[in-house]
Parts: sequence; structure tokens; C-alpha cells
Amino acid sequence: MTDTSGRSIRAAQANPTPADPNLAPYPGCAELLRIKPGSCDPDQPVKLDVTGADDVNAQIDRVQAALDKVPLLDGGLLWEAARKVIVVQLVGPVDGSSAAVEQAKALARAAANGLTLEFRSVKYSRAELEQLSDRLFPTQKQWAAGLTEADGLWDPEMNRVVFLVRNDSGDTQAWADRIKALNDDRVVFEPYTPALDQPADGIVKPQSRIHDSAPWFGGDWLALSTVAATTTNAKCTSGFNWRRWGSGEFFGSTANHCLELGGGGDQIYFYNDGRVFGMWDSGESGNTAVPHSAAADTTLLRSFPYESSFGPSVFVGDQGTTTARFVRGVAAPAVGATVAMSGAKSGLVVSTIRSTKFWDESIEAYVVLTWTKNCMTGDSGAPWLTTMGPNDAYPGDVIALGQHRGQVGGSGTYAGYCVWAPVTYISSKLQASLLLP
Repeated sequence: MTDTSGRSIRAAQANPTPADPNLAPYPGCAELLRIKPGSCDPDQPVKLDVTGADDVNAQIDRVQAALDKVPLLDGGLLWEAARKVIVVQLVGPVDGSSAAVEQAKALARAAANGLTLEFRSVKYSRAELEQLSDRLFPTQKQWAAGLTEADGLWDPEMNRVVFLVRNDSGDTQAWADRIKALNDDRVVFEPYTPALDQPADGIVKPQSRIHDSAPWFGGDWLALSTVAATTTNAKCTSGFNWRRWGSGEFFGSTANHCLELGGGGDQIYFYNDGRVFGMWDSGESGNTAVPHSAAADTTLLRSFPYESSFGPSVFVGDQGTTTARFVRGVAAPAVGATVAMSGAKSGLVVSTIRSTKFWDESIEAYVVLTWTKNCMTGDSGAPWLTTMGPNDAYPGDVIALGQHRGQVGGSGTYAGYCVWAPVTYISSKLQASLLLP
């Protein structure tokens, strides 16, 4: 699989090509300017589809929908961006000797709409490995009692469930023995050396725009003091904005682990270039508590002062971008999809999804694993998204996917790759919906 690592859209926008329909002024800018002056330039061409893969993602979705009809044969899809090829993994021989597999291949070809497909034989189905992952990771305390709890993932390319066990806890061999005792070829054991600053309870290393004002947008530069903002000193990034079920209150958000940077207390304030963006409140002083979730690594942030609020948009671009876009909807992550992070520290980073089931033991939940290492401290909480292409209903607008958590720590196969929490999971844990126009 090729790493489609981060790249800024700045270079693409520097020399806009009139013949390219994807480079055009943002159609939603006039409406956005009515909400907040200066939040976009109505004359500046931008890359409407920031991933450059809106059409491809739609085709991948169609192929996956076709293979959903044959779940026992569907071994998972891989997108090889450099070759522009979908690798269709099927359980059984792909040499023409299996009528059932040939039928599955025909379904995939009919849905591909001209996109190049390659077929690869694998041993296990996607559904089987996802179910195995769901059975083993959350129940480690029972079947691997007494051992240091492990992270891991369903790895579509490896076609296995992989357990990642740190090698400094004294029970590496015991883990190897326990995995062997499962007597299950579908499960792979991989020890790794943890990073020096890695927490003892997990492999994911948490990570923590420049001059914004209310109504606040997602993708903002955040700090926990009134320090002046630059393109290099963000402590965290604001995520999507939310509306709570029941109360209807608007909230901003960022990574839950960013609260640890606040030094404790009943109230923790987040600032954007010296101005209060929002605050978290424990509720212990008699105020209404602000919801947060360790499992989704997301905290909501209440507007402060209370007359300010949050808008249905996010900043999309480099570290100092002034371009915001409306959020129009939500999508679930899919392996092989091309996605982007808009972080205050790293700017716009484009990559593909490697696995939708990376078990992060420190929060006891799945996060999404990508093929890029281009994320860093200061990106925590940042939106992961795609944007609509020139032929869609809302060209340039955002489809929300997730919020940034961090990088896989230590050594080994997955070290350094960026991970994030899906908005669908965040929504369920915080009982809130994304704020939309």
C-alpha cells in the first residue's frame, strides 16, 4: 500500500488552472461571509475536493456495497493510490476455478464504473476478522488475565487480527504463549519497543487557526493560555461543533486528553490567540457539567462568555488558513478511502485509511488507522474529513469523518501512523449531533 502522506493545498492553489473544474472560488463563501466576515475570499480559487479523490471514494463505496452482498467472500478492499487501483480481496481462488468467486468478481466489476480492479485471494473474510477483533480486544481482562493489556487491529492488508504487545513489561513471552494457546491462524502477535514518553497503558501517543472570533469554527488553533498564536505553537485543535440532544445547546470540541494540559481544576479554558474559545466545566462547583468522553477522546467546550456561540463550519487548509467551509454531513470511515486532516500544527494532511479497527487499549475503544505519519503535537482534536467535488450538490463543502487522537507510539509495523476517532462513535458517546447549516 502506498502512503499518500500529507501535502498542503497551497501549492495547488498557487497556480490555478482555469480548465480544472476542481479549482474554483468556494461556492459557499457568500453565505459564509454573512455568518462571519473574513472567513473566506470569494475571489480566491480553492481546491474544492481537497483530497482529490471524491469520485474515487464514491466508486470504492459502490464496490464495497456490491461486495456486501457476498460477505463470506469479501476479504476487504485496498486502495493503491499510486497505481489508482482497487485491490479486491476475495476468499477463495481468483484464477477462475470457483464459480462463487467469479460471481463476486462480476459484482465488483459492475460497480467499479471503469476504475481498475485487481483481485487477490485471501484466507479470511472481512466480516469474520472484524467479529474476531470485536470478541478478543475488549475481553482481554478475561482470556488474558494478569497480562499487560495489549493494543492491536484488524489489518486488511495482512488479512489478520494483530496484537501489539510492549516488550518492556516482563510478560512478552507469556503473551506469545497465550496467543499460541488460542490455536488460531487468524491472530498474529507482534511485540514492540515503546517510545520513551509513551504512557504505560497504551500504544497511542496523544497529541495536542490562528486568529478567529465567535461564532467559532472547527479547526481553530487552541492553547490553554492567552499566548499569541503562531503557525507553530498550537497545543490542540478544535474539532467539529456539536448540538446536544435534548438541551439543543451548541458546543465546540477538542480532544479529551487536551484537558490534561490544563493542570486540573473544576474549569479549564481554551484560548484562540488570547480570546476565550470555550471552557470545560466539571460541574462540581454547581454549574452544569460539560460532557466529555475518554473512550471517544473528545470533550465538548461551552462558549464563554455565554452570549458567544459556535458555527456550522471548519477551517480547511494550511496552518494559517483563512478559508472555512460549511459542514454538510457525516460519513462512516471505510478502508481505502482517501481522507484529510485539517490541523492547527500540521495543516492539511491527505492520506488513506488503513484500518477502521485499531484497538486503543488506553481508551478501550477502536480508532481509525491511516497511512500517514504527518501529524504532531498540536493537532489533537482536529477534524478528519473529505470535501465535495465540483459535480456534487455542495461543491467544496465538508463531510465529517472523525477527530484526531494521535500517533501510534513505539517501534514496529504501525509506529508513527496517525489515528483518529470516528464522529459516529463520538456522537453516540456524547449524545450530540454535528452542527450543520
